[in-house]
Amino acid sequence: MIWLASFPRSGNTFTRNILNDVYGQPSSEFHLQTEYGVEENYDQFPVVKTHLLPEQVIPNDPNIPVVYLLRDGRDSTVSMAHHTADIVKPGTDFMQNMIETIVAAEGSHFGGWSVNALQWIRRADVVIRYEDLVRDPIGQVEKFRKILDMPEGNPENLPTFKKLKASKNPYGVRVRAKTEIAGVANKFFRKGKSGAWKEEMPEMMHELFWSKHGEVMDLLGYHRDGTWASEEEFQSKIAAIKKMYDSDKPKKRILIEAGKLVDEHRDGVNRYVFSLCKAMDNLQKQKGKFTHFDIDLLVGGEIFSLQQDLKITAQEVKPNWVEDTKSKIRKALPAGVYDPLRELYIKSPARKVLEKQRMISRAVLERKNLIESSKVFAEYDLIHVTLPQNYHYFRLMKDHPFLVTIHDMTHKLFPQYHLSANIKNAENGMQFFKEIDADMLAVSEATQTDLIADTGVAKNKTHVVLEAADEERFNPIFDKRILNQTLEKYNLNGEEYFFSLATLEPRKNLKNTLNAFLKLKEKYPDSKIKFVLAGKAGWKEKLNISHPDILAIGYVPDEDLSALLTGAVGFCYVSRYEGFGLPLLEAMRCMTPVIYGNNSSMKEMVGDKGLPADPDDLEQIAIQMSLLAFDEKLRKDFSEKGFKRAIELSWEKTALETLSLYEQLITVE
Repeated sequence: MIWLASFPRSGNTFTRNILNDVYGQPSSEFHLQTEYGVEENYDQFPVVKTHLLPEQVIPNDPNIPVVYLLRDGRDSTVSMAHHTADIVKPGTDFMQNMIETIVAAEGSHFGGWSVNALQWIRRADVVIRYEDLVRDPIGQVEKFRKILDMPEGNPENLPTFKKLKASKNPYGVRVRAKTEIAGVANKFFRKGKSGAWKEEMPEMMHELFWSKHGEVMDLLGYHRDGTWASEEEFQSKIAAIKKMYDSDKPKKRILIEAGKLVDEHRDGVNRYVFSLCKAMDNLQKQKGKFTHFDIDLLVGGEIFSLQQDLKITAQEVKPNWVEDTKSKIRKALPAGVYDPLRELYIKSPARKVLEKQRMISRAVLERKNLIESSKVFAEYDLIHVTLPQNYHYFRLMKDHPFLVTIHDMTHKLFPQYHLSANIKNAENGMQFFKEIDADMLAVSEATQTDLIADTGVAKNKTHVVLEAADEERFNPIFDKRILNQTLEKYNLNGEEYFFSLATLEPRKNLKNTLNAFLKLKEKYPDSKIKFVLAGKAGWKEKLNISHPDILAIGYVPDEDLSALLTGAVGFCYVSRYEGFGLPLLEAMRCMTPVIYGNNSSMKEMVGDKGLPADPDDLEQIAIQMSLLAFDEKLRKDFSEKGFKRAIELSWEKTALETLSLYEQLITVE
């Protein structure tokens, strides 16, 4: 047998009908769909179709020959979106299906177009391009002879897309669908032409597709304008791809301090560590990049392989008894009881006693293990510390290559917004890494500037690698059923509202933001617009939320955020300072226009793609709110501008730049 592999809607069924009608070669298929059983003895057929990734097929034998069919990913995406709406999930939203196909969250949609293409091309003996297949069907299928013994064909039996659309065929949509959906052959075999995406893929979706798959499109000779390389150029590109991931570089070991992975609060540093590690893992597994790096994670004093599921580590690392006790109390008590008790605890002497006990426990453990652990850590070529406060693991390692991520300098610039223990710990960490001449990774140019100004560290020891919004968690919701279902959960269906998401702490400037909203309501008393405040309790901030149009909904799970952002007329984040401003990018990726604090990294991340405001100028904040609330054209303009800006950044790009920095630092050493 041979595998006939492809990303869906790439001419696979057309090819199977040619093999059957012209050459008398029957075929079967292998899949993992629970609603359809795999054909008995499928592996006894000469040709077996699959859309799965190479490691998912059975038998997973690298010696089985492969023909891979490749199509312009934009055509495949549009066709899949139609196929889902017409046949797989009738009635679903075409645009929602398109964005889900492009993003391919959690490895869905057969890994996504570019991953599917790269993995199979590296395995394939023959690669046939769809654009060449529809131009010269017999000439392209004749290439099967390289790996398949076929009789002479009868070109007179060549099926056409017109015939396939109008008649029953041995291969195509499944029997159940044929009996349940009228005109299914016409829907299943769509246009059978190249470049059809131009008619149905909106500009915003094209930008999103290119941000996700543009690198591989370029590698394969597909151009943004819809043209493609000649067949000869294409085949030379295929040969180049087969070679480009063969790495003969010596193995290097990297240790990433990733303690934030077990933090139950999804704050910015937690998102940074999780998204960075996940993107690095995907680059190694899916695209074969930087495979000469063996990457381990240091979590709670334990070392885990990057290849391990990142979600498991939180269950495997036991917290100290103080944190464990606090966590159990937090989960056992309702917020109305826990929050007042927490305020009393913060002001009581007990807090200092428990904090001291926690520090003593940790110090005893570290004294016992510091020497031994340092010997283990020294075996790594580079150690990446993702939060300078966690320097204590490495206090004995004075002459080792380190890279430390600096998220912001708020502990020095705005000490009034921090607890004294955190200020001390952050400053100790900064001083330690400066003294040992560690390289420092700033998450924005603004943070780099603040870092150099405050610490005096040499500029050539600092590096900027931008973060990104999580492309799998944050996307606009086009399907009204999905959107309304989430909004109903928060009693927001049919409502117009501003949205804010932040930990309730002074730096986020929520008090002034809400007061500005009240000014808006005073000026436009007939307006029914609301302000929805989401976020967990923080520190040093008490908000008086008494107006009926201000709704505090507390912590919101990640799965609801895209809908809440999509449904908002604007996202308000008029912070006093941000090292990066990740919530703004998350909102912009959901096509939600933003109002932001005109300072620090926010000017760098958003710029003219959003509406700036002075955090202390209530009138200015209120004016920006009124623009979004009452000017639909301006709102749409900033929605599109913000989306384009957000998709310029990705965690894959962040991971690539970070891995390249590892390479640079190890080479220098």
